[in-house]
Amino acid sequence: MEKSKRSELIAKYTDKPVTRYTQFDGFIDAKEDCVMHPDEDGDVLMAGVTYELMRFDDGVRVLIPDGIEPAAAARSLAKIADWVERSLADMRREDREHREGVSEIPF
Repeated sequence: MEKSKRSELIAKYTDKPVTRYTQFDGFIDAKEDCVMHPDEDGDVLMAGVTYELMRFDDGVRVLIPDGIEPAAAARSLAKIADWVERSLADMRREDREHREGVSEIPF
C-alpha cells in the first residue's frame, strides 16, 4: 500500500505549482544540542522559507503527524501563533531584503 500511495502522491504533484511558504516547525520534547534549545516545556520552534509543490495560497494549513498528543499539538500551535503575530511581517521583510541584496557571483 505504501508504494501505491507514494506513486499516487508523486503523480498528483506533477501538476502543482511551486509555491513559496514561510514554514514554522514546533518540535515537542526536543533534546538540547547545538541547534535545539528547548523552552521550559521542552519545545523548540524554528522557521524558514520553503518551496513546495502545492496549490494552497489563500489560507493556512497545519499538518500534525499521527502520534502527537492533542495537548502537545495545541501548546505548540499556540506558541507558533504568538510568533507569527509578533514576527511574520519582519521575517518576510528581512528575507525579501536579503534576496534583493544578494547578487550572483560567477565563478
